Amino acid sequence: MKILSIDIYGFGQFEDRVFHLNNSKKAHIFYGYNEAGKTTIISFIHAILFGFPTKQSNENRFEPKKGGKYGGKLLLQVHKDRTITIERIAGRAVGEVKVYDNKGLAGDEEVLRSLLNGLNRSLYLAIYSFSFKGLQEIEAVNAAELSRYLFSAGAYGSHSLFDFEKKINKQLDDLYKPNGQKPTLNEKITGLIKLRERLHNWTYKMDEYNSYVKARNSLLIETEKLNKKVIENAAFIKEYEKKRMLKPYVEERKRLQIQLGQLSNYQPFPIDGLNRLKELQFQVKPLKGQSESVTEKITEIEKRLADISFNQTYLDNEETLYALKEKQKLCEMQEKKVEEINATLKHELSEITSLMEKLGTTYTEERIQAADTSLIVKQQIKELATKQERLDEQQKFLDEQFRNAKLELEKTELAITHLKRGSGTNHKKLGMLLSAVITLLGIGAWLLTQSLYPLLFIIAFIIAFSFYSVMNNSKARQQLEREKIILQQKQQLFEGIMKQFEVLEDDRHLLKKDLALLCTKYSLPNNLSGNQLVTSFELLEDLKKRLRSKNQLLTELVKVKSEIVQFYSQISKQMELFQLTGEASTQALIEMITTVEREKELKFQKNRLIEKHQDLLDESSRIQKQIEEYELSIKELFAGAMVDNEEDYRKKGKAAGEYEEIAGKLKATESHIKVILKDGEKNYINEVENENFNYEELMKQVGKETEMLHGLIRNNDLKIAEIGADLKALEEGAAYSELTHKYEIEKSAFQTVAGQWAILQVAKDLIEKTKNFYREVRLPHVIEKAQHFFSFLTFGRYIQIYAPTEDTGFTVERADGIRFKPGELSQATKEQLYLAIRLALAIHHNSPSPLPLIIDDSFVNFDRERAERAFELIRKISTDYNHQVLFFSCHEHAIKFFENENIIYLK
Repeated sequence: MKILSIDIYGFGQFEDRVFHLNNSKKAHIFYGYNEAGKTTIISFIHAILFGFPTKQSNENRFEPKKGGKYGGKLLLQVHKDRTITIERIAGRAVGEVKVYDNKGLAGDEEVLRSLLNGLNRSLYLAIYSFSFKGLQEIEAVNAAELSRYLFSAGAYGSHSLFDFEKKINKQLDDLYKPNGQKPTLNEKITGLIKLRERLHNWTYKMDEYNSYVKARNSLLIETEKLNKKVIENAAFIKEYEKKRMLKPYVEERKRLQIQLGQLSNYQPFPIDGLNRLKELQFQVKPLKGQSESVTEKITEIEKRLADISFNQTYLDNEETLYALKEKQKLCEMQEKKVEEINATLKHELSEITSLMEKLGTTYTEERIQAADTSLIVKQQIKELATKQERLDEQQKFLDEQFRNAKLELEKTELAITHLKRGSGTNHKKLGMLLSAVITLLGIGAWLLTQSLYPLLFIIAFIIAFSFYSVMNNSKARQQLEREKIILQQKQQLFEGIMKQFEVLEDDRHLLKKDLALLCTKYSLPNNLSGNQLVTSFELLEDLKKRLRSKNQLLTELVKVKSEIVQFYSQISKQMELFQLTGEASTQALIEMITTVEREKELKFQKNRLIEKHQDLLDESSRIQKQIEEYELSIKELFAGAMVDNEEDYRKKGKAAGEYEEIAGKLKATESHIKVILKDGEKNYINEVENENFNYEELMKQVGKETEMLHGLIRNNDLKIAEIGADLKALEEGAAYSELTHKYEIEKSAFQTVAGQWAILQVAKDLIEKTKNFYREVRLPHVIEKAQHFFSFLTFGRYIQIYAPTEDTGFTVERADGIRFKPGELSQATKEQLYLAIRLALAIHHNSPSPLPLIIDDSFVNFDRERAERAFELIRKISTDYNHQVLFFSCHEHAIKFFENENIIYLK
């Protein structure tokens, strides 16, 4: 992503101002004196991309002073053929934004967020936009503080989150505890209460107070003069110390320059030529061994290929054989089925014979199949059988009635006969016997009692008995008449039964005739009863069904046997192809399949050897090609050194090595000199060469004078402290206005600390979620790229950056192997380290299109060579990593690092 133009409607000091950026160049500089509008343009870019600062925030909104239209637009190129215009004007809290491209597509804040890949203002400021102030803030911090600073600046994963988290927990406890007294918030609450009480206890003692203040001010002025003298002495000591450090390096440089002048015949020679030759020879040697090994393998495989042969005809019949193999199971099932059919057929024939015997007549199969065994005929036979059963039951019932009627008739005739013969005689005999007995008893009683009553009783009994006899004869006649009537009724009943016998005989005759017709129809004996006829019909029906089943079994048996014969016929054909003798069988099929599998294995082995043979040929070709490439590289090295053989090459390489060693020492010495000196101190080199001073002695003299000055300062400090104590006792702590001011300050500080406590509490939760991602994903890539940039910026003096651990901050390693913490580096080197990390983070930040880098005068502490190196790195990033760089500066020397067409002058 590149900014093509900046169109400001109204923002800060600018109104209707347009800045066009060269589309073909990616590094631009905005140059202007102080208050020319550099910060305003940076803030404008931030505002258009992320919104205007709200009125409640402490940030400058840069609203037009003359009341013009607030806002503007940026023209961005996001792809080769696509440009985007972002316009933001006053409206909502952060302004109304419109996004549209050269194809007419429009959008709003959501489209802008998508375009920026979710990047917000704080993240952009932390990664892509930084200033001199950001570098200056790390001037006095130690390693752990530097790690925390880099984290707050957005260098993800570049410090120990574990240590940061512990510090946050400690800070939270230091700020506030619910029941604590020492935490900051607890102390500030207590202090505010005490200050509010002291405001009510102030008494005025101004005269004495003013005299003490006057004396203290006089001492402060005197002490300030002494401190200035101390500072001057410190500057002298610093100069002498630098010259003392510089002297051995200056002498070493002169010695090395003399040695370089004495060397000859060392050029031209390839860089690191001896090591490169050694490496190429080291690579060629194993390749030649590999080539010989591969050649032996190729020969061995060609011999094995000549020994392997297979029969393709057998393989062509593989599909047919496996098809027969699949049919084998079916054939075995069919053979079992033949056995089952034969068994079933045997059973059916046995049943048919049994049924024929039960029928007791001779039937042909055709006649049985033609016999009508329909349900209608069967129903007719069953109806005749049922009718016969009903007539038989009726016969039995009539026989029973006949026997009973005959017996009753005989009983009635016998009773009439008895009534006619013996009924009157018996009564007479009984009456005479009773009369004789009673008469004898009456005479005996009369003789004993001499009374007439027994005689009267006898006479009465005889009269009564005579009357009974007469009545009894009358009843006997009546009974005889009744028996005769009953006899007539029974004779009529008997005659009715005889008539029913006649009807039953007629029905039997008709039934017998019908049964005879059916027996004749089905060639059955004519004497069969109805039930026997039903049974015979059912036997005939079963016989017909079994004959049908027998015919079906015979048909199926023929079909199955035909399929079995066909299967073995196919096996026989394959046996001829495989030149096998004997009867076709499944064993022969298995033998042929085994033969095919054996031939397949031989073919597979041969194909695999062919593939391996080809692979080895390819490998041999590749190895030979590599050998030729390495030998060509060796010849190129000889050509680069302008020699014809290895011996001359090594001699010249030894001379070149001596030159590089001396030149390297000379470069390192000059680097040490550059590290020691700052801008404006290069004259120290000539002074050291020409002066013959004992810098150690000079430092001691100035040090003694400084000690004396420190003694005077301490005396003044004691006097000031005494006056301060008197003032404190007089003021009882402070003046009323100061107490009031202090109370407001303390209250504001309390609110600030409370806000910090809330921020820390949120940060505590966020850190846990982000620290693993920072350390494991982002940090390694950022550190690797920062290491490359830092080495470039320091001319290779520092070659390694070690990421923070749980207990330590950043560590850098110098070329001589010595490691330093950031706090041990010079200010400019620390700023180079910071710059390298920030640029590495910008490159590795996930963004669909690289975003513009905005740098606000961040190289003011760099000397000419450092600054030149820094601008060279910026140009490299803009070219190699496709990052547009906007550099803002008020220093004229920065212009020379940019082309005229990329310089924008601000007035």
